[in-house]
Amino acid sequence: MTNPFDGESNPPKLEPGSYWYVPAGSRHATACISEEPCEFYFHARSAFDFKPAE
Repeated sequence: MTNPFDGESNPPKLEPGSYWYVPAGSRHATACISEEPCEFYFHARSAFDFKPAE
């Protein structure tokens, strides 16, 4: 998987067992870049808003 922030040209590739942090209000995208299907686990300590970017 990869999760580039808005405008990031060389985002890291997330391997199995890795993690990623998104600061509140940050625009980003999530993409599976593997030939195998991707799965991920999401955890939040409290409620959050999800606002799709245009």
